[in-house]
Amino acid sequence: MKWDYDPGEILADGIIHGLGVLLGIFCVIALFVIAAQTAAPWKLASVLIYGSGLLTVLVTSALYNLWPVTPVKWILRRFDHSAIYLLIAGTYTPFLRR
Repeated sequence: MKWDYDPGEILADGIIHGLGVLLGIFCVIALFVIAAQTAAPWKLASVLIYGSGLLTVLVTSALYNLWPVTPVKWILRRFDHSAIYLLIAGTYTPFLRR
């Protein structure tokens, strides 16, 4: 498969993914701090599971999209797609009850 992206598109992609990862880290930490003030321990665990799923999908997406076209990129593609399922599972976790 051939990828024809110009340097401007690659730069923009890198900036967007970098900002997404940084904002994701900041927001997950903020969410955890806010939840820690009032939430029960099992609810706090669900916040950590959600945050882990979110950060996993952001980081794997950044790695996959910014990696040069090599055989490793296709392995990262599988991880990127798998991370989406982790995010979906993590999104439902806070709604589960004991």
